[in-house]
Amino acid sequence: MDMYIYKKYNMYIHKEKQPKGGYNMTFSELRDTNSTLKTIPVKGNQYTPVSERIKAFRMMYPEGSIETEIVHFEDSKVITKAIVKDPEGHTLATGHACEIEGSNNINRGSFVENCETSAIGRALGSIGIGIDTNVLSYEEKQSANNMNNRISRDEAAKLESELSDNQRKYIYDKFSIKALAELSQVQYDKVLKTLEARKTDKEIA
Repeated sequence: MDMYIYKKYNMYIHKEKQPKGGYNMTFSELRDTNSTLKTIPVKGNQYTPVSERIKAFRMMYPEGSIETEIVHFEDSKVITKAIVKDPEGHTLATGHACEIEGSNNINRGSFVENCETSAIGRALGSIGIGIDTNVLSYEEKQSANNMNNRISRDEAAKLESELSDNQRKYIYDKFSIKALAELSQVQYDKVLKTLEARKTDKEIA
């Protein structure tokens, strides 16, 4: 009978290959693997980093694969899809993520890479890896926290008074927002820096 090798705690265990369903893990094996993962506390809750989820996947499926593809990339917005497969190529789960350039400190220069990481984490979470405490990965939680750090009403009003209609529309499209008050602090600082640079260029000219 066909077999494959499952690595657990540096020990190799032979498991039977399922005839039609690929390589199936038992709940107890998944639970044991999750118990070894490191978590990071954020505001009283524990979140598992994507790196830990990937390690767990490699323990469970040493010959499995994780594939990613960009399904949308326009202006400063990217959407990535991750596909997790078993050693026979059967799809176990998929995950999607969306990131916007400049929405937080990480996304200032690595929003495409960050998006891929988030998609992988969500796909692995869909098959039960690293979700004993939360489906969100640590990276997703951090991104969500940064996005929730919105500017104040006074900052939004001040920016509103300085923008032309075209500039306002450009900002809405660039950051996928419907109001200036939806800007994060990082996005707001980036807009101010751009406006200041353009103002300086005009003064020099």
